[in-house]
Amino acid sequence: MPAPSPRSGEAGQRAAQYLRMSRDHQRYSMEHQAATIALYAAARGYELVSTYPDAGVSGITIRKRAGLQRLLADVVGGAADFEVVLIYDISRWGRFQNPDESAHYEFVCRQAGVRVEYCAEDFGDGGLSTALLKQVKRVMAADYSAHLSKTVRHAKRRNAEQGFWPGGEPGYGLRRCVVDDAGRPLTVLRRGEPKTLQSQRMVLVPGPEEEVAVVRRIYRLFLEEGVSRTALVRQLNDENIPYGDGRPWTYQKVKNVLTNPAYAGDKVFGRYAYHLGGGPVARPPEAWVRIPDALPAAVPRQAQTRAATIIANRMVMLDDEAMLARLADLLNREGRLTSQIIKRAEGVPCPATYHNRFGSLREAYRRIGYVPATARGKQSVALARTVRPRAEATPALSDAPPAERSAPTTIPAVAYLRISAARRPESIARQQAAAEAFARAQGYGLLRTYADRAISGVDTARRPAFRELLGAVLGGRADFAAVLVYDVSRWGRFQDPDEAAHYEFLFASEGVRIVYFAEAFAEGEAAPDVLMKSLKRAMAAEFSRDLGAKVARAQARLSGMGHWQHGPPGYALRRRLMNPDGTPGTLLKDGQRKSDPRQHTVLVKGPAREVAVVRRMHRLCGAEGLRPAEIAEHLNREGVPAPRAASWSAERVRLILANPKYAGVLVTGRRHTPLGGKRKDQPPQAWITAPGASPALVSSKAFAATQAALRRQAQPESTELLEALRAVANVHGVVGEGRLKALGVPHYRAYRASFGSLRKAFAAIGCTPGRRFPKRMDKTEMLQGLARLFERAGDLTTALIDADPDIPSTDHYRRRFGTLAEAFAQLGFVRIGAAEGRSPVGRARLEARRVVIRRWSRL
Repeated sequence: MPAPSPRSGEAGQRAAQYLRMSRDHQRYSMEHQAATIALYAAARGYELVSTYPDAGVSGITIRKRAGLQRLLADVVGGAADFEVVLIYDISRWGRFQNPDESAHYEFVCRQAGVRVEYCAEDFGDGGLSTALLKQVKRVMAADYSAHLSKTVRHAKRRNAEQGFWPGGEPGYGLRRCVVDDAGRPLTVLRRGEPKTLQSQRMVLVPGPEEEVAVVRRIYRLFLEEGVSRTALVRQLNDENIPYGDGRPWTYQKVKNVLTNPAYAGDKVFGRYAYHLGGGPVARPPEAWVRIPDALPAAVPRQAQTRAATIIANRMVMLDDEAMLARLADLLNREGRLTSQIIKRAEGVPCPATYHNRFGSLREAYRRIGYVPATARGKQSVALARTVRPRAEATPALSDAPPAERSAPTTIPAVAYLRISAARRPESIARQQAAAEAFARAQGYGLLRTYADRAISGVDTARRPAFRELLGAVLGGRADFAAVLVYDVSRWGRFQDPDEAAHYEFLFASEGVRIVYFAEAFAEGEAAPDVLMKSLKRAMAAEFSRDLGAKVARAQARLSGMGHWQHGPPGYALRRRLMNPDGTPGTLLKDGQRKSDPRQHTVLVKGPAREVAVVRRMHRLCGAEGLRPAEIAEHLNREGVPAPRAASWSAERVRLILANPKYAGVLVTGRRHTPLGGKRKDQPPQAWITAPGASPALVSSKAFAATQAALRRQAQPESTELLEALRAVANVHGVVGEGRLKALGVPHYRAYRASFGSLRKAFAAIGCTPGRRFPKRMDKTEMLQGLARLFERAGDLTTALIDADPDIPSTDHYRRRFGTLAEAFAQLGFVRIGAAEGRSPVGRARLEARRVVIRRWSRL
């Protein structure tokens, strides 16, 4: 194990561990993983609170991994009481054949505020090298499984060619027998019983006599009495004759008995190919391994050949339209489609046939207009903090006649286009032309275009076209199979490269692939193409980071020289262009940009009436001691126009009074917005100060007097603070800092300065804040608290919730459920007006609401 390296985690954080081993005989693997994780956690001060194990489960898919599914459900659902997940290495997280799937699950955890850390692999502290190294490890983990699967297939085929049974359960009426090196039988294994030694070999032998008798009876009924396979299934199940695994007979099981040459004494291997993570695919007879007379025959060879021939002759070759028509008829009869329903249906090709003909069963569904209810989100986890639009009602079968539902000649596709700057409109046109040319050349039918113009690619929040495209796919409304994108950078310059993989995997899980037509990525998941795509994603992110850093340095240098680098200059100020030779240029209007990059912008005085208003504000505050709210009231009463607003507010006045640019000192860099992140306050030593870079509308002495008055007003007397807080408590109860700020009373920082905390201030007026609640409190417990409050008070309001010390505040409910209305909806609480409540219908609704909510309180 490599030496521990510094991570972003903090000592004392709670952690969960995920453990996985692929085979039951790897009995010490889980213990070794747990020991390594324990050492890693101890070195960083993590507290291990949960374990999610998957013992004896393959890592190539998530389907059978209950531990990982439970972990993701807890993280995304908000039930996780930990901040980090510890895993031994990348391969324990999964050997997904699509490395984007691994990135998808890790990104989903990070979106929910839970980090994933690998204890036996040192990926550093982030950046381009970390992203690339992690993707290389994911590809290596996937390639290991693919290589091992290929090796095992070849070994099984060699064993079969030597007359041995390569593994797996044989058919009904057959058993596996362990033999020694000389081929002498040692013991007959029961169903599900493993052999003792890995080096032992097995051969097929006839099973119990009663099962062999059932096999002979099936042949007799089918060949001599003409009983159909469907009738055979019904008869065997009616007589309570179980299949070898104890489960009922099915159409496919009867077919296997009638078509398997093993019942005539011939051992056959390789009739079906099993790919990693996929189902069986039928192989042509010339690819089988056949050894005649390898075991005693249960039925004559002629009988077995005749039964197989009859079944093969009934399997007529259908064209695409006929296959789709039979599938549509089955859908009309059953109301839904699954692999099992198709297998049991008489006269309908098996799922493998549809897979071979159309590429996948999902594609066959799409061509008849059917969207299965469980097709969306089966493997993917819900997007954390991403709104998934509600799917529109989708008919089970399109209204088009069968002739119009025939296989299209082109692949339906849409194009996604994006440019970052409005000054490059020709880029969209070039992308559109290139997409249309690629579609014509490669057989795509371009249905429509989604375009984001002049929008950064570092996130999705401000990309309406991307979100519309995402909503169409995840909402089950996609009428296309591919999205054409110019290159990886147009898809996005996400600062976390896993985010790009996350969205691409979500599309792939819905049967929609992303095609980058200007970059030479081959179809499929070949390791070189996966790594090249990962490199392109990292380079796209690095480009934005590097450009952002260069722009920030340039802006800091120009700001230090007194140039205005921002948007609107503010009230009573205007922007003037300065030519390269130093001569003044024109005044810029609001929203107007300079056209010559060699020019720069400086601040100048605005209209005289606005300058007079600024000076008056400073006089009223600094000399007369008026508060910003009182100044705003004066200005509104006199009808003084406010900038881009209907009226003045206390906050608008405060911003003008506190900004040193009105005293001639330009201060920039007080806040910083990282790429794709939220704006953060910068420490004063990081500010850029340029004296004289702005026209002084007030003197430095007047500005200093104003700042002194604002500081006095921000720190009122304790009695004044408590009176304001008592008024809040009488109406709203105990509230949090955010709620207090919204109510317009003294800022919560004033309570911190005078009393140490807002809780202590409430205690000073006799209000007990109540117990503290965890950030990720269980939703059921929160809804139960609302139900108990409803039973006590008969209603639910913001004031009632905030005043109750036994349940979290309304702010807590908003953070947990998104909105308070959503919490009410999940509880079953509907607002019913007094007038409606007096009507018979209203009384019935009131009673129904009371019954529903009471169930929550009694859970």
